[in-house]
Amino acid sequence: MPFAPTQDDAIAKVNDCLRGTIIVKNVDSCKQLIQHLTTQANRAGMQIAYSNKYDGNAYPNGYFGIHARLHFNSPTGDKILAEIQIHFEMIENGSADCPSQDTHKTYELVRSLATSNLPKDKKEELEKLGDLASKAQFAMGMQQVA
Repeated sequence: MPFAPTQDDAIAKVNDCLRGTIIVKNVDSCKQLIQHLTTQANRAGMQIAYSNKYDGNAYPNGYFGIHARLHFNSPTGDKILAEIQIHFEMIENGSADCPSQDTHKTYELVRSLATSNLPKDKKEELEKLGDLASKAQFAMGMQQVA
């Protein structure tokens, strides 16, 4: 019989129940936004922590961004975890052909091929090639960030 998690087990696996993205035009507007978010979170009594994926912490496929994780209590006293992702307009602008969407298409293609009956070494090679392609797509977008 397959493992059937309890409701508490399932809830414990949720990293954030609220997530949103804010798009900024350049580094200066990103800094201003971080200062504003920090000030507003502190005023509201929320805890806020940032994860900077630009600071040499990018994922193997080149994905990067700044993630603000907010911890706060709901009116009923439940603890809530939310995430705000901060991206540059030249990487994620909401269009179907921005670098972020292109890399997601690459990810989906690699993932679909990696679940096929390819030998393990071919799947690993395919994943490395997919990561390289995604890194190139992100790098082209970052070249345009002022």
